[in-house]
Amino acid sequence: MKKTVLLGVVLFFCSCFFAQKKSDAEFFYNNGEFEKSATIYKSLLKKKPKDALLNYCYAKCLMELNDSNFLCYFEKASEYGFSKADLFLADYHFSKYNFLEATNFYLRLQENQDSQESKNYEEKITQCNTANEFMNRVEKIEILDSIRVKKEFFLDVYNFPIEVGNLSIVPSDSNAIQYTSERKDKRIYAEKRGRNYELLSSYRLTEGWSIPNLISEKICSESNKNFPFLMSDGLTLYFASDSKEGIGGYDIYITRFSSMSNAYLPAKNVGMPFNSPFNDYMMAIDEYNKVGWFATDRYQNEDSVVIYKFIFSEEKKFWKDLSQEELALYAQLKKYDRVKKTIENETQTKKRNEKETLFFINDVISYTLIDDFESDIAREKYKVFQQKKQQKSLLESSIEEMRSSYNFIVKKEDKLLLERTILKNEKQIMQLQKELKLLEIEIRNIEISAWEKEE
Repeated sequence: MKKTVLLGVVLFFCSCFFAQKKSDAEFFYNNGEFEKSATIYKSLLKKKPKDALLNYCYAKCLMELNDSNFLCYFEKASEYGFSKADLFLADYHFSKYNFLEATNFYLRLQENQDSQESKNYEEKITQCNTANEFMNRVEKIEILDSIRVKKEFFLDVYNFPIEVGNLSIVPSDSNAIQYTSERKDKRIYAEKRGRNYELLSSYRLTEGWSIPNLISEKICSESNKNFPFLMSDGLTLYFASDSKEGIGGYDIYITRFSSMSNAYLPAKNVGMPFNSPFNDYMMAIDEYNKVGWFATDRYQNEDSVVIYKFIFSEEKKFWKDLSQEELALYAQLKKYDRVKKTIENETQTKKRNEKETLFFINDVISYTLIDDFESDIAREKYKVFQQKKQQKSLLESSIEEMRSSYNFIVKKEDKLLLERTILKNEKQIMQLQKELKLLEIEIRNIEISAWEKEE
């Protein structure tokens, strides 16, 4: 009897001592003394190595101390049934682009939650599946520069020429961005409508601006849309949205206005490496100089953002035959091809070859940048040449779209209307081909004459 009482007393004091040590560890952790906290948790784990909570707390200490062993203790806590460890590991693997691993942990969490929480995890699982698909098509891009700035000043880095248009903050809302065309006759901007930001467009009239209209009610519905940029063709629009169809935070999307339906087509996510599980936005393209910009807050402090300046190419190339680890580095932009800087203009550092040629002057000389033109007149006419070329390309795409939908049209009158539209577009294409040929000769002659005058 005495031995039993004595044993009980010993166990009582041991448990009190254990609880005291644990509370000390919590105290040190909450006060930022992670080394002291880790030392206590480590000693407690020697006595209770399978304690899920202790493994989790020790893992948090190691993570704060930048000790690479933290992950294995989170995994132990998960193994011993601690759901917070599952959540950490799910988010951790997602941020590291281990999307299959992240999916497994989100599925485990989903099984043990109520209906609302289960729905949230369902969204995360969908994001993992989307991101995993993007990993199969990580685009190769060449980076000219990367600049870290305070978020409120990020637009200052977008130093493209006036011919591309203008980006600015909406005067009435510092969180909304506005794009204004080169001629200052059209603007697309974000505005808070109810719970979300929507994109609106407006045109300059004689007496002011037209009543703004939503660009679309169907594109990325029930989500915020912001950071618009309209390409020089006046039809192709980049913007950012926090749609649940993305992979986290704001993603960059592209859409195009269809003359056939008189509406914007469904938006397409531009994929990786432009998008990430963080906020990625404000894609802008200078087609004349083949340069692009986009902003991201991935791996940055809360008040900072990085703007990447890259070589723009209409021909997309994707990484192939890489290990999963190396592919993830390119997708995260922790690894990329950097264009070497020289005493030339940054945009002239791109290797010049036939694929990148903008305009042939003769059999020997070709230009790769709009700034290569000596004649101001030739340069302006080249811009018109580019616009007509893009117009021709869009008409060709439109015809393909109409031909594809022709067989699905039932009404005879609708088919006749479509046939007439196709014929009309074909005539426009033929006319543009003639204009492009004449304009090309004219630009070439003006530029050569400019050389002769200089000589």
